Amino acid sequence: MTNAPVQDRPIGGQQRTSHWDSPKRQRTLSLSDDAWDLVSQLAEEEKLNRSEVIEILVRLARDTKIPLTGVRSGLLAKG
Repeated sequence: MTNAPVQDRPIGGQQRTSHWDSPKRQRTLSLSDDAWDLVSQLAEEEKLNRSEVIEILVRLARDTKIPLTGVRSGLLAKG
């Protein structure tokens, strides 16, 4: 994977293929306020947009086979 720059995407209409070789579309996603703040913080620190942060994290979880239910349990136990 290359270090492709994050590109602006047009709103509505035909979407171009992203550097992920997959079309991007606007979606609806529900997150807790804390999760939204964390995504925003990561995006700001890395100079990315929130969508790209989520894209990276999802692909990382898939590629590294992160056991999400176990991770969730551990995070919830911390309080």
